[in-house]
Amino acid sequence: MQTERPTAKEVRGQLDRGMEAQLRNFRHALNEGMPRLGWKIGINDPRMLERLGLAEPAIGWLAGDRAMRSGDRYVLRRGTRVFVEAEIALHVGGGAVSLQAPALELVNFSLPANSLEGALEHNIYHEAVVLGAEVPPVSLDGSSWPHLYRNGTEVSRREPKLLAMDPGAVLRHVSGLLARYGEWLEAGDWIIAGSLIQPLSVRAGDKIEADFGPLGKVAVEVAE
Repeated sequence: MQTERPTAKEVRGQLDRGMEAQLRNFRHALNEGMPRLGWKIGINDPRMLERLGLAEPAIGWLAGDRAMRSGDRYVLRRGTRVFVEAEIALHVGGGAVSLQAPALELVNFSLPANSLEGALEHNIYHEAVVLGAEVPPVSLDGSSWPHLYRNGTEVSRREPKLLAMDPGAVLRHVSGLLARYGEWLEAGDWIIAGSLIQPLSVRAGDKIEADFGPLGKVAVEVAE
């Protein structure tokens, strides 16, 4: 049986409840000592947006206590289904993007989130983020970057169908959506701007590297 598309009222209700729960978790994590890191664009696949009834991507927050630098090791917990996404990270400074960096996001699809509300409450599956070296802003418009490698073999490259907003639009979108729920961007925040590839499953022993061309490279090792 085909599932009916949710009404606008149902979508708004799920969005509001999910974001309110998500941001309660964010504030609790900060109160417990998590370093503030920033935000993420999530659900930027137009097909998924249409299925969920969303007109624009959702957002989540970055776990500052699970941030890694390029080349670090991520420990895969037994029984979890973890995938990697390649994204551009934007650094907020003075109300504009001051720096960029190549980034990998690890997402945990084992989380119990089978609805829009659940996905938002569970932070759109966010597990960890890996940040590469910061550089002045560059454009990857019209390119095939990033190219993703697993153990030296290319396994994916940029998916043109995925929605990629320009840096200014990302800041406006995140700032506007946060303000709706009583939060805000701060100078020093990072934003990962949405996956440019389809999520790739990872397994113990993998070395994942994303080459963003003029933006540089970022890598993570997966251990068990």
